[in-house]
Amino acid sequence: MRVHSIFQSINGEVTSSHQGSLCTFVRLQGCNMKCRWCDTPRSRPLRGKNRTVKDIMDIIYVQDVLNTDRVTITGGEPLMQLIELQELILRLEEDRFDVTVETNGSLRFNKLAGKCCIVMDMKPISAFKNLSNAEVRYEEYMTKAMGYSEDLKETDWVKFPIQTKEDLQLAMKHSACIAAERYVPKIAFSPVSPIDGATLYKWLRTSKPITRNLVLNVQLHKLIGLA
Repeated sequence: MRVHSIFQSINGEVTSSHQGSLCTFVRLQGCNMKCRWCDTPRSRPLRGKNRTVKDIMDIIYVQDVLNTDRVTITGGEPLMQLIELQELILRLEEDRFDVTVETNGSLRFNKLAGKCCIVMDMKPISAFKNLSNAEVRYEEYMTKAMGYSEDLKETDWVKFPIQTKEDLQLAMKHSACIAAERYVPKIAFSPVSPIDGATLYKWLRTSKPITRNLVLNVQLHKLIGLA
């Protein structure tokens, strides 16, 4: 697998393991999107160290000073390496790790192995503003992402990053559609700089969200100065 880094920190964002839970991160290399405000652009190019699943497992055990049984696989976009990702998830779960996979919503994951938690970012239109035909690309992306969200479990999450009021309006619309399903994932709205959590909270108060199970997600790891 193309691996950018393996490190320990906390789950700073929503997950089935809860924010603040001690965790080992496996950050994979390579992403198929170019979000304008990507906070890990170094993991986007198709490069990185090639590691076998055994290599990754060995590194996880060597680095485990936090004595945690949680692993979050992030990127980049993990689903770009689907076959190897399947193998890694199964190996982790065989060793009784609680696994979370973070994905950008552009690739289907309904046949993903194991019992892992999926955290799917539902990218806002502001993420496409640096691209030509931004609105067309956003609509194409959102059509796929909304279709993929139908495969999510009740223990999974859909996270809507919010940078503008237009992002918020669209997130309200799409989250209401998701919430209308019988079996639905949890839903989180997450501020993107320069918007902070307090500002997004004020916007939510005046917008009156339709989704009753909505969570305000902030990047806890950044608030306390962690990677």
